[in-house]
Amino acid sequence: MKQSESIDEIIPAFLKFQSQMPAIPTDSANSHFKNKYASLGAITEAMRQYLKENGLGYIQYMTFKDGFQFMVTRFLHTSGQWLEDDGYLLNPTKNDPQGMGSAVTYGRRYTLTAFTGTISEDDDDGNKASEPNHAPARPATPYTKPEPDWFNDLGELNDKGKSAVKAIAGGMTWADIEKKYTITAYHRKAVMDALPKNASTILDEADAISDDLPFK
Repeated sequence: MKQSESIDEIIPAFLKFQSQMPAIPTDSANSHFKNKYASLGAITEAMRQYLKENGLGYIQYMTFKDGFQFMVTRFLHTSGQWLEDDGYLLNPTKNDPQGMGSAVTYGRRYTLTAFTGTISEDDDDGNKASEPNHAPARPATPYTKPEPDWFNDLGELNDKGKSAVKAIAGGMTWADIEKKYTITAYHRKAVMDALPKNASTILDEADAISDDLPFK
């Protein structure tokens, strides 16, 4: 979270805005997952009156960091004070304008509601931005591989993440790791970026590898 030098005026206004906001009515449906959700238009319209009453507004913009694209939301107050999140990683399932547009729309919706603590009556439309597109149907399996917990709250590699760096530096392949975990592009890039900087240090450290990890 980032903020202006002073926040003594925006915080009371923001808290009052939160106390006034009702649950946002759902106005859209995801036919595949058979659920309803509040569209970006419904969210912005529901917030408009309460933001105005409390001297608040917001901007959203995209930025690049370490080769990844993020949606950033900043709330502004008439005093000039502001609050800004750290950015939401956009992860389109298709590398085309349609896929990016869907990811951007979901990122805007998600960050607005998450930042303000508002809710909609029924919402799980994140599947639209995360489900595979045009993939053949597969029979359900009793086991789903989890994503590895390699990052701390600051987005830095934790001990498990460093264990992954050590494993890759020691010759383990991604295919071996993927036998147990679902590895995303974000995981791969974080580990590969750390290799030239930290491999020698990590290889010299004593093992702090949990037994539940496939790293030796």
